[in-house]
Amino acid sequence: MKIGVLTESAINENRVATTPLVAVDLIRLGFDVAIETGAGSKAGYSDEDYLAAGASIAPLHLQPKTSGRLQTLFSRFEVLILIPPPLLTAHCHYDPDRS
Repeated sequence: MKIGVLTESAINENRVATTPLVAVDLIRLGFDVAIETGAGSKAGYSDEDYLAAGASIAPLHLQPKTSGRLQTLFSRFEVLILIPPPLLTAHCHYDPDRS
């Protein structure tokens, strides 16, 4: 199962939804973990920290933060991890067969 960890976009939000240590645990459990480029930087984690943990780095931030971006993300990952809940419009791109 593919998990995508997104960069937080809220003003003054410095947390990241998954640390490199948690990524190690998820990978040991059999998940494929992809971290958005720079997602952990405000929390003090580099992309290299996530690579050392076994995660991949995905340049997801290159797409605008629109519903089209959400559709792309939901097509690439079965699980998206982020701090705030997804926008109400996110549910229209979610595939109920992938729950």
